[in-house]
Amino acid sequence: MKRRLFGKRLLLLGLAMSALLLPQPEPAAAVAPTLSLSSGYNIATNSATIHIGSSGFIELPDGNVVNTSADYEVLVNGIYSFTSITNEGRKTQSIAITSIKHNLLITNNPTVTLGIMFKDPLSGITKMRFANEAPTTYSAWANVLHPGKSGMETTSWTINTTGDGVKTIYAQFSDAAGNITDGGAFDQVIYDSTGPTYTSKRDIYYTNNPTFTFDVNSIADTYSTPTSAYASVDNVTYTKVSTNDWDNIAYTLPVAARTTGIKTIYVKTSDNLGNLSPAQTFTLYYDVVKPTGTVNVKNGDGTALEVLDYFNTTNDSVGGTENQLVQVKVAKSSSVKLELNLNDVHSGMVKNANGGVSKVTIMELLANGTWKATDITNIPSNVFTANYNLSYGLKKEIYLKVQDNAGNVYDSSKFSFWMSNLSLSDFRLTKIINPDSGNIYNGSVSILSNASLVELFAGTEVSVAADYNLLSAQKPISMNGQLQIQISKRVGGTETIVDTVYTELTSSGINGTGPLYNGTFTGTFELPYDIYPDDETKYYVLMQGFVKATFSDGNTLVTNFPNKNANVYQKIGEISDSIQNRVQFQTVQ
Repeated sequence: MKRRLFGKRLLLLGLAMSALLLPQPEPAAAVAPTLSLSSGYNIATNSATIHIGSSGFIELPDGNVVNTSADYEVLVNGIYSFTSITNEGRKTQSIAITSIKHNLLITNNPTVTLGIMFKDPLSGITKMRFANEAPTTYSAWANVLHPGKSGMETTSWTINTTGDGVKTIYAQFSDAAGNITDGGAFDQVIYDSTGPTYTSKRDIYYTNNPTFTFDVNSIADTYSTPTSAYASVDNVTYTKVSTNDWDNIAYTLPVAARTTGIKTIYVKTSDNLGNLSPAQTFTLYYDVVKPTGTVNVKNGDGTALEVLDYFNTTNDSVGGTENQLVQVKVAKSSSVKLELNLNDVHSGMVKNANGGVSKVTIMELLANGTWKATDITNIPSNVFTANYNLSYGLKKEIYLKVQDNAGNVYDSSKFSFWMSNLSLSDFRLTKIINPDSGNIYNGSVSILSNASLVELFAGTEVSVAADYNLLSAQKPISMNGQLQIQISKRVGGTETIVDTVYTELTSSGINGTGPLYNGTFTGTFELPYDIYPDDETKYYVLMQGFVKATFSDGNTLVTNFPNKNANVYQKIGEISDSIQNRVQFQTVQ
């Protein structure tokens, strides 16, 4: 026989009782009856089977009597009593079933309703009593509303509210003859009186937007489900806020509270039972005022940029030219120091451990007219110095984008200056011995602008010239350079380097009075003789090099060919033949 416990609203509690459980006068016996009980859980039916073995008949909790062995299936947890009946006497034994799994009711109401089911086939049940947490201290006996041999009824009971968690309620019954159940029926309920808990990832938040989010650690509730959050700026008027993402609680400041300064935000959370957590406070810095900032550029050694006079040639209104005196600031090299002076009286520029979005972005004008952005996120103080490497270019401009912790952005004024640099305006071949073009070719073939390969002959001499422009705060004491010429051999699809030739470049002079100087580097090299191209084998000439300006203080400016900043080779020509195949000697006998 299966037995179920029935409940009304909050708690399921049941008990079966039989008159055969009641104490009876035992006849004199030489041997006491035997009784054994064991149980097993059936996962398929979510029930427990009690296995009973007896030396006589067995009285079951439902009042039925069976022979010496039986299986008794129960559907709810509880304490079940069985009696072995023999001519030698009676023996009663109880077993507790706790393995049946069911979802415990969760409540925040300490008063629950107990659903009672009872049975006693002889004198009938007349009274009942209850206990919290342990079947030792019971309440006073109360009359069953409808006494009898079987029945169902409900009654109110106050559970133990000391702390949240699983609460156990035990029940005990008495029949008209005064017999009391040996064990107690029981059921459990979860008492939950506490709202969800969470912690903030930061103690202070900065914003310039009235709608913002609090970054919180994952919200949790031990027994219930978090459902809602409420926020207030005055701890009086609370507004329900978005909880789509429990890691970020969104809130919009009331219009009256949108004044620059520190605000205290109160946040409460609730679960599906309506339990409300205590208010947790967040410090908010609301700031809509932009910061300010300036930048000053100094040389890498910390000295001020030198101011030089520069005569800029311009066209006048009548079609002639005139020299206009311009004063320019010139950096010694690409390595400079930036002096930053920042100011923000509200959310501030220095980022602390609690967050903020402050940063300074260095904006540098590049030679192609675009701007390069470099962020500084770790701002040590409002006034500090940062090392900075300028990109290649002549005329430079630098300004700051200053962003405070609340996200307000300010663009500083531009700092304009020139940077010392060395560049090549042209690089050309000036002397090429080529029998197919008139023996000696003295024209100018620009390597910087010419995309096609120059036809060259093995064993011949090649001369080069490189025009340079120099911007410098001081005149160099020497100008020199070097070329590296590689001969590559290609057979099929494979190309390998077979020879390398070096030549020094010398300056023809340093022209100008500063800060602009110019001149020409020249050099000559010979192509190897032992190169014999044919239809299967091709030979090419590749070139790379550098030119350098040296100053009295030991500093240097260097630029590379063909790439200003990289040590790469450029293919400039193809060796089509050997001069030895074109020169014939007359023999005199």
